[in-house]
Amino acid sequence: MDKLKAIGVSYNEISELDDDALLKLICPKEEKTPSISLPDFPYLMKELKKKGVTLQLLYEEYIRDNPSGYKRSQFYKLYRNWIKTMDPVMRITHKAGERMFVDFSGDKPHYQDPFTGKQIEVELFISALGASSYIFAYALPDQTVESFVKGNIMAFEHLWRMP
Repeated sequence: MDKLKAIGVSYNEISELDDDALLKLICPKEEKTPSISLPDFPYLMKELKKKGVTLQLLYEEYIRDNPSGYKRSQFYKLYRNWIKTMDPVMRITHKAGERMFVDFSGDKPHYQDPFTGKQIEVELFISALGASSYIFAYALPDQTVESFVKGNIMAFEHLWRMP
């Protein structure tokens, strides 16, 4: 009875209603606003591991498929928050001067010979100090042991002279 009083409908008006109309009056269905579809986070994480894929490209794909979806900043925030829920990453703290990591890059850069105009592919040797993350990169002709040793020596000399 309290509900009927709150609605402000008289007994005579209620008695004239059929069952469906009475049900709608007493228990109106809440109109649900269409929810914004969340990005497929596992898909995003998998795609980001591919060469040349960025979160910006994935956002453009998402907004193409969901025109009324999240805007870029919210999309990025949702992804960063989701990543935080994933398995924790082991953090390693390095003492200054304790570790230097070296390797060749996967992609082969090239340069153009200024005299012949010929493009010359090279191997990119990369080194990084563990504590400071200072990096050193140097183009070498190949990935032979000699080139690897030369890259290490050059990186060591360059990185250890930095302030």
